Amino acid sequence: FRSLVDSLPNYDVNPSLYDIENLTLSQTKFMYSFLSIAIHKYIWCMDRDGCKNSINKALGIPWYNCAVKLGLPTVLTYSALILYNWRLRDISKGFNLDRMVLSGIWSN
Repeated sequence: FRSLVDSLPNYDVNPSLYDIENLTLSQTKFMYSFLSIAIHKYIWCMDRDGCKNSINKALGIPWYNCAVKLGLPTVLTYSALILYNWRLRDISKGFNLDRMVLSGIWSN
């Protein structure tokens, strides 16, 4: 996983690849959730002995920008894992807990 992340295009060469300014609120929430989980995977994927003490700019800068835009910290939050990862199965039937399903990065 780390080698895949480390092979992402260099942020310093083309920062526009990581621009989040034009993302909708929904897209920003998805990006924040995805990056929160991906960054923690990047840090911890080699267990405690191999954990990283820094993150790749290609993940870190957009994550920070999403967090600022949402007013959230750059840590794995309840928002990232739970609040931003659900939808209603059929919105025409109205809200009901039985109609809620996981969405975003957790969906099939």
